[in-house]
Amino acid sequence: MPRRPLWSVRRSRYLLNAAHPDNGGKAAFVEGLGFRHVEPETLATALQELVRHQILLSPRRDRLQPQMGETIARRFGKLSGGVKFQFTNHAQRALAEREIAIEWVERTLEAPELSLSDPNDMTVQRCFRRIPEFGDRVLRVAVNRAVEPNRVVSVFFDRKMKGKL
Repeated sequence: MPRRPLWSVRRSRYLLNAAHPDNGGKAAFVEGLGFRHVEPETLATALQELVRHQILLSPRRDRLQPQMGETIARRFGKLSGGVKFQFTNHAQRALAEREIAIEWVERTLEAPELSLSDPNDMTVQRCFRRIPEFGDRVLRVAVNRAVEPNRVVSVFFDRKMKGKL
């Protein structure tokens, strides 16, 4: 008889259900990682992969600890070039509310079309990139490069940059 998966779509629906009385903010956190409530299967698959590869969450929500040389899944903030980053709570909420894919943020950080220093904070860099999947709108990612791992402070589509890249 086949074994039942450790993580099910039913459990994923619970994690993504902000209206559930016992959810306590789990939905906002999970959606901040890029998962959507309309696609619980995607979350279930990702969590099954984490279990299969024995990648464990540490007690701190912003860090993942791979075991025995495994790599951290891209969804959780490791770019292909080895650059690691994490999201502030504000950035996680912005991703969820604006339905911005983490992949778009990764692309913008890996290869920005334009990069400017923030005029109010010299430790923050503003990275801009057109997102073809979103009507060529310009994604702006503000990232603090002075800390390790780099910290994504905010992310949004910048209307003022339309047509300037």
